Amino acid sequence: MRKWLNISARESDYSADTDSDDGDEDSASNTEEFCEWGRELRFRGNGGEDAQFDPSNDIEEEILLESDGDVGEEIQPLDEAKDSPDTGDIELDLDALMKRKRRSSYVRIVSKQMVGIFLTIWVRRSLRKYIQNLSVSTVGVGVMGYIGNKGSISVSMSIYETLFCFICTHLTSGEKDGDELKRNADVHEIHRRTLFHTNSGIGLPKSILDHERIILLGDLNYRINLSYEKTCELISRKEWADLVERDQLVWELRKGHAFDGWTEGALNFPPTYKYEMNSDKYYGEDPKVGRRVPAWCDRILSYGKGMRLLNYRRTELKLSDHRPVAATYMAEVEVFCPRKLQRALRYTDAEIENEEVLEETIDV
Repeated sequence: MRKWLNISARESDYSADTDSDDGDEDSASNTEEFCEWGRELRFRGNGGEDAQFDPSNDIEEEILLESDGDVGEEIQPLDEAKDSPDTGDIELDLDALMKRKRRSSYVRIVSKQMVGIFLTIWVRRSLRKYIQNLSVSTVGVGVMGYIGNKGSISVSMSIYETLFCFICTHLTSGEKDGDELKRNADVHEIHRRTLFHTNSGIGLPKSILDHERIILLGDLNYRINLSYEKTCELISRKEWADLVERDQLVWELRKGHAFDGWTEGALNFPPTYKYEMNSDKYYGEDPKVGRRVPAWCDRILSYGKGMRLLNYRRTELKLSDHRPVAATYMAEVEVFCPRKLQRALRYTDAEIENEEVLEETIDV
């Protein structure tokens, strides 16, 4: 069975497609005694200073609702015998009725803001009942090491039987020598201080790396170690490979220090920072206003097996000096199969009955 899920964080062009096949779950390959890898989910995450999300106004969920009553009802056909007005001078406002009765395809699981960091997770309505064990953790690493102008918001959840973690982060800025070490320190501190399910029992994740699938996005602020002139020259020629070789985060991914085991898609688009407001010009083309070397500050990374990157791109929103980035992942999840459990119980009962018959025979 396949299901497609789009989860957006600070999304600007929110859209999704669904492709479901309600075939026999037992056809999937087995990985656990009573579970199977029977569904694939598509995740879509967006990050950046001006990444935005504009949900429909009739959705009011704040955190994992228990019923559908808060988001409207299904539109039902009118019963002419009951619903038709008795007089011809009463007109039915169909637009108002449609707006009131519309049932959104998406519901919000959780939204959390810490100063300028904002993470919101939305899922298709049909998937909501399979999401459990929701937990949120915030870590501030800004002023004095604790203020939330820099830091992270992390959300832990289980989708079917698989543990997911989504992290939105804003790391220390700066392009001076050694600033990348401060960003690395921020990452280590976020790992150390992010805690989930601290009072729960065995089986639920306590830290970020306890999860099976992890997506991290946001303004990571890693820079390109080249001069302004050289960087702009390579951008004008679209020589992304030469720029990637001098990217600080790519170095960290290769060395495996702060991001050991993490992966990222190919950077086949221009650096996302720093632009003049409402412009396609990088900040600094006019030397009088100062300069910032263009850089891929806005990134999306993943950690864990069972995820495949489908696309990685930037979007052309001009609301700030950043351009947001977007990525779509295909993720495989473990699904509990009650039929397998039932078969196992039947086999167990048969074994017990055979042992009892054997014991009675021996006693005789």
